[in-house]
Amino acid sequence: MVGQIYESCCHGDIAEIKLIHNDESTENYIAYLRSFQELFPEVTIEVIRQERPGIGAAVYDGFYSSTGDYVTAIGADMENDPRDIAAMIDMAKQHPGAVVTASRRLRRGDFAEYPAVKRFFNITFQTVLRLLIQTKQSDITYMFQCTPKELLYQYDFSDSVNTFILALALLPEMYDIPFYEVPSKVATRQHGQSHLTLQYYAGFLREVFRMIRKHGKR
Repeated sequence: MVGQIYESCCHGDIAEIKLIHNDESTENYIAYLRSFQELFPEVTIEVIRQERPGIGAAVYDGFYSSTGDYVTAIGADMENDPRDIAAMIDMAKQHPGAVVTASRRLRRGDFAEYPAVKRFFNITFQTVLRLLIQTKQSDITYMFQCTPKELLYQYDFSDSVNTFILALALLPEMYDIPFYEVPSKVATRQHGQSHLTLQYYAGFLREVFRMIRKHGKR
C-alpha cells in the first residue's frame, strides 16, 4: 500500500505518511512498518501506536497530529485503491477548501467485487441516510475522502471520536461544505476482517440522529 501511494503521488504533495498500529501488533509487524522508512526515504513516514482503542480514535488522533493541508485515511486491508489518493489530491488542487470524496457509484462495475449481501445492506443504509438528511453524495458510506485540515478546527469533533470517520463523511451534508467526487473501485479485502457489522451500522445510525439533534438539520 505504501509503495503504491509513493509511486502514484507526487512526492512533493505528501507531507507525511502515518502508519498507525495498536497494542496487539507484534514486534515483527512494527519492525515491518518501520522498514518503509528506509525503503522510501524521500517521504516522511511515522510509525505510531494508537493510544485509544477503536478505528475512529486511531483516525481522529492521526488526523489531528497531521501537518498537511489535507488529510486522508486508508485501511491496510487493501479494500481501497491507494492510487485513488493521487486523484483526490488533483481534485483538491482544482477546488481548494472543498471536501474530495471517492465513490464506488460513478462508474459501472466499481462495486462488483463487494459481496452481494453487504452490497444490499449498504444500498439500504444509504437510502435511509438520503431519507433522513437528503444526502447529495453518491456513496456517503464509503468514507474514503480527502479532508481540508482547517475544517478539523472549524468544527468540534471531540464528542464524535468513536464515529469520527462518519462525522467526516457527513461534513458536506451538515455544514453545506462543497464536495467533489472521484471514481473508485472497491476490491476484495486482502487482509483482516471487516469491522462494518450490523452493530457497527446501528452505531452509525445513532450517530446520525445525534448529529441531527446537535446541528438542527432538517
